[in-house]
Formats: sequence, structure tokens, C-alpha cells
Amino acid sequence: MEIEEIDARAASDDVLAQFHEIELVCHEELQSGDPWRTRDEGIAFHRFLPQTTTIGHWLADGGTAVLWMHTPTATFCEVLVHPDARRQGLGGALLARVVERCRELGVETLRGEHMTAAGAAFAAHLEAVDEQRIVRSLLDLPGAELPAPRPPEGFRLVNWLTRVPDEHLDAYVRARVAMDDAPAPEGMDFPTWDAEKIRDSE
Repeated sequence: MEIEEIDARAASDDVLAQFHEIELVCHEELQSGDPWRTRDEGIAFHRFLPQTTTIGHWLADGGTAVLWMHTPTATFCEVLVHPDARRQGLGGALLARVVERCRELGVETLRGEHMTAAGAAFAAHLEAVDEQRIVRSLLDLPGAELPAPRPPEGFRLVNWLTRVPDEHLDAYVRARVAMDDAPAPEGMDFPTWDAEKIRDSE
């Protein structure tokens, strides 16, 4: 099987769209119940990752693999295979490319996620260790009856669907840094958030 490494920051839209197409097919296994990124959002997601993150992208007929390295102990991968191309060794071959790159980078721990029985079986086959369980709560927006927003006095509520507007960028960066308190497994060390770097990546 042919697996091609892709430079996502320089790749064409058509190449990055192939990652989005596989993600779309596997959407219910990635984020069941959530709306997925559009084609343009998917392309931007892979192309415009912060320069502080080491990334790797691999593309095959029917599958993709992506690597995100923040630190040697905070390194993550995503291996996706089209349902019609599974059980033929493609997932393992893609993961082997990721592991090879991790060894070159001095990665100490590689982490991934699974949300289905098939994903759990794949992880078990690779002798991966279950480490952290994440519970997601979804709001059924079509059926929800939400009260009108009531921001505290002196505040106003704004929203956007594209990049952060320049007028709100500083506040957004401060909020991102302040939220960096989610629990993480022992030994998983993310780099300290740098407000300037976040601002530059938006």
C-alpha cells in the first residue's frame, strides 16, 4: 500500500480536502452528535496549526494519519480508515509511520482516542493502554428551549463563525490562557501557554 507524507502547511486545498473527506466518513466515530467541520474549515484546521506544534500528515487511499507534538509527553495522533478499507492492515501501516516519526523526535508517550468498540479493539490489538476516560455532554439544540442571554452588567455577548475579530483578539487570548486548567493524565506536560504565540497563530 502506498502512504504519502504531506506537508500540510504547503499542500494544496485538494490534498487537504482528502483528509476532510475521511474525517467526514468517520465523523460519528470522532464526535458523534456534533456538527462536523466544513470543507474549508477542515482545510484551514490542518494548514494553520500553530508553528509551536510539530505536525505530521500521512495520506493513503482510504486512510489518513495526523501527528501533533506539543512536548515529548504531550504528543497525539489520529489514525482514520474508511470503513470499506478496514481490516486490511492500513491502520497499522499508517500508525507505523507515526511511530517512526515519534522515535525520530524523541517522543516519550504517544496518545490517541477511540469512541467505538472497533476503535477500542484496534487500540487493544496494538497493546495500547487505556489511560483517561472523557465524558461528553451534548445539548440537543434543535429541541432545546434556551433562555435569552443575560450577560452581567457592563458586559456584552458577541459571537463569530470565522477567525477571531481583531477587536476581540486580546480578550480571546486571555480567556484561552485562563482556561488552561483541564485535568490531564499524570506525566502529560503541555508547554506553558504564551499569549503572544496564541495571538500570532489566530
